[in-house]
Amino acid sequence: MSTTIKYSLEFLKNLNYIAEKVEQWIPHTSIRKDLFGFADIIAIKEGVKGNLAVQSTTKSEIQSHCDKAMEECGVALRIWIEGGNTFIIHGWIDKGKTMKSVEAKLSKDSIIYFEECKL
Repeated sequence: MSTTIKYSLEFLKNLNYIAEKVEQWIPHTSIRKDLFGFADIIAIKEGVKGNLAVQSTTKSEIQSHCDKAMEECGVALRIWIEGGNTFIIHGWIDKGKTMKSVEAKLSKDSIIYFEECKL
């Protein structure tokens, strides 16, 4: 399990989420496969409607993960968000002591955009 995923799981646990890694390692290929192409982690929390999908990476890779999610996973991501779920990218720096996240939202005209926010 990558270090950034461990940080995200710990962070979510501290916020009382139940979270599980859903990224898969495909043996003999050196390929990691995200759920729906964009999720490393799925989390749920009592009293919160919808599910939370998290892509966990380093701060320097946030933009490339945003671009990938929009270009390669646009349909799946739109369905995820329209279903009342949330998608956030955790970008970790300083060995996990500081965190920056980016949240994907759906606008009125069904175009996905990204907004910097705090989880």
